Amino acid sequence: MKYEILEPEAQFEPGDLLMFAYVSKNGNVKHKSGVHSTYTEPVHDGDARYSVLADGSIPQWQGYGLVVAVRPHADFEDVPIFDDIGEVRRE
Repeated sequence: MKYEILEPEAQFEPGDLLMFAYVSKNGNVKHKSGVHSTYTEPVHDGDARYSVLADGSIPQWQGYGLVVAVRPHADFEDVPIFDDIGEVRRE
């Protein structure tokens, strides 16, 4: 599996991995991560769209900020299944 680190302004796709962090007033740091599912719909013009994780949570509404977004890419090899005369290889 290969991974691509995304820019913060990138459009996330379902399946992208996101990590958020929250720093409390006393300096404690909490992390939340998950798989991007969809975006919220802005109620008014100019409102921000927030990432909704697969578990249904919206970390940005809870004060978390995006730290990193990663897009996994399947790493596979295209293997031909037919030989030179068009028959299926049985190896």
